[in-house]
Amino acid sequence: MQLDSTAAVRSASWRRIAAMLFCAALVAFACDDDDPQAPTEDGPPAVGLTDPIWEYDRTQGQSITGGYVYRGPSVAALVGKYVYADHSSRRIWALSYDGATASNEFLTTMPDGLSSFGVAEDGELFACGWNSVNATKLRGFSESGGVYTLTDAFPNLTFNQPVDLQNSGDGTDRLFVVQQGGIIRVFPNDPAVASTTEFLNIAVQCCGEMGLLGLAFHPDYETNGFFFVYYSLAGGTPWRARLSRFHVSGDPNVADEASEKILLEFNDREGNHNGGGMCFDDDGFLYLAIGDEGSGGDPYQNAQNREVVFGKILRLDIDQNVDTAPYYGIPADNPYAVNTWGFREEIFAWGLRNPWRISHDTTTDRIWVGDVGQGSYEEIDIIESGKNYGWDCREGMHDYLGPPDGPSPACPQ
Repeated sequence: MQLDSTAAVRSASWRRIAAMLFCAALVAFACDDDDPQAPTEDGPPAVGLTDPIWEYDRTQGQSITGGYVYRGPSVAALVGKYVYADHSSRRIWALSYDGATASNEFLTTMPDGLSSFGVAEDGELFACGWNSVNATKLRGFSESGGVYTLTDAFPNLTFNQPVDLQNSGDGTDRLFVVQQGGIIRVFPNDPAVASTTEFLNIAVQCCGEMGLLGLAFHPDYETNGFFFVYYSLAGGTPWRARLSRFHVSGDPNVADEASEKILLEFNDREGNHNGGGMCFDDDGFLYLAIGDEGSGGDPYQNAQNREVVFGKILRLDIDQNVDTAPYYGIPADNPYAVNTWGFREEIFAWGLRNPWRISHDTTTDRIWVGDVGQGSYEEIDIIESGKNYGWDCREGMHDYLGPPDGPSPACPQ
């Protein structure tokens, strides 16, 4: 998770920080992909690097929070624009993208840190504030004469370290707030709501950049009651990460905590760069964003290694093996489905550092990710099948030279 990825935290290890580099202006145009290399004789075709559609330098912020393409009813001027923020600078922007060029518009500044965005069933957008006490608010958006204002969307509610906000898509118009310490709270999408209900409470390893990090509801949740969470645990080397499926109980506002089915679980040597955002596409496949395992500079060379899940966007068919482990299958059109090179078949895209928040825009069928940078650039990517987004060969659109020891040997030459 990006919440503690400030310059101070990154500098806690000599491996974490490259010298700060500053640009004179933001990049205004999306870049073409690098030319792919020719196939090798004894392996798969090499894949060139895909540039982000947008980047910004450390004069603007240092910890991107990915967002959503706005499709809500309240702010017509934002419709079709990707709204995102920077946790550290607290700035919120809207990015316009036509498939070839991008332009950026500053909207407003969050009064405190911003951990995540979320949308209601009607597409209305909310921003999750961030602090370390029980006083964090959810903010809505309004606009008048080109001036954007944050509203107190639910005046009677506060939350403790919210990191995600989702709706269940079942026609009930409820919102679910994920709290980093392991609790999900549910409440009706009503400004007058006075209280929340505890939907799920599970044991997690918290906090820093660990904890309960992501939530996604099955597209057919109204019928099957399935939802998915991604969280951190102790007991690995030294940590573990887990993707699980749960089922709602007979009470629609309470999950069955005994219904857990583990889809993925793996050891994690560092406590940062965990990602954890999830979304579904129009075909019903689940996408999971996972960071490069952490420390700084990808010292384990994970992001370019397609034999591991770190630094990847995974794509799972959660309607296969519903009742038998591993409780998912591989979509037939995943880029490495049934490969002979030992690559993880779950991989949809790779070369990410810390993809903090991922979302799918149904109108354009695009997957959007905000990827937290190392020490110089933050970036926004549109995720496509089989693409390499460059880390740790590049940071944003710029060659990465270290620390700790420069780019991975697996980087395209």
